[in-house]
Amino acid sequence: MQENMVETQETVTESVSEEVNTNQDKVFTQEQVNEIVAKRISQVNKRYSEVDVDEYKELKTLRQQQEEEQMMKRQEFEKLLKQTKAKADEEVTVLRGELEKIKVDGALINSASKAGSVNPEHIAQLLKKHVRLDANGVVNVVDSEGNIRYNDSADPMNVDELTEEFLNTNTYYRVAGPSGSGSQGNTDTTRTEVTGLESLDLSRPDHREIYKKWKQEGKI
Repeated sequence: MQENMVETQETVTESVSEEVNTNQDKVFTQEQVNEIVAKRISQVNKRYSEVDVDEYKELKTLRQQQEEEQMMKRQEFEKLLKQTKAKADEEVTVLRGELEKIKVDGALINSASKAGSVNPEHIAQLLKKHVRLDANGVVNVVDSEGNIRYNDSADPMNVDELTEEFLNTNTYYRVAGPSGSGSQGNTDTTRTEVTGLESLDLSRPDHREIYKKWKQEGKI
């Protein structure tokens, strides 16, 4: 109600000032000025006669409350959406990790076993960093920079080719074949100094024993 009165007074003051300025050459008596003011007040009151100030304030407050509630709902929805997305991303990461373990580790162990390695699981761990699972679940052989490797035929290298390449370079990881007739076997007792994993010849029983011991001791 006080706001309405302030607005009415301001409106009347402006209207009276305009009328006085329009007739600035005419001299008004105090009675005429009072009459003009009363007339303007009557016009303003008539304009706002049907406005319930209290109801207006109540509606305004209600509208503000509704806007605040809608804002809170939007914020809660966005928060819930972020939480749901984070949970889904976490589940996808876990599932992808399990899938990669099954497909990548399985492919490497199977390949190392077919190639005749002495310890397929160990070979799989050594080669795992060279194999990746792409977005479509396909196992790819990659280089140190994560790029797909290609064989001599310009085709993507497969796990079997990677395993063969590794075992051909590191022959001590491959199970030795039977000794040829007339040839000296690898079971002689000649000792060679073993300085590290790379110096082991796993075709020799004594070196296999050393390898087994190192593995039990956690050295490899």
